[in-house]
Amino acid sequence: MTVPSASVGRSHRITSRTSRDPARVVALRDARRRILLREIIAGVSHERVTHEWLALQSGIPLPYLRWRYPTIEDLVRTLDESWV
Repeated sequence: MTVPSASVGRSHRITSRTSRDPARVVALRDARRRILLREIIAGVSHERVTHEWLALQSGIPLPYLRWRYPTIEDLVRTLDESWV
């Protein structure tokens, strides 16, 4: 019968975890959402862009899009700097 050694420890390496700072998590999520939305509206006629259409295309919740960008003009102006 073998007795486990006292030196037996974890089978995986302990590494530092990424930051759990709520402000950083929110900022990263918002940045990813902006990038995704910019990619979706690139090359699309701005008349076609609606909150509902963007929610379907992106998977971002419709209430969030309506809260963050109250009007389509706000949304397109924020995401597509070339549109005036």
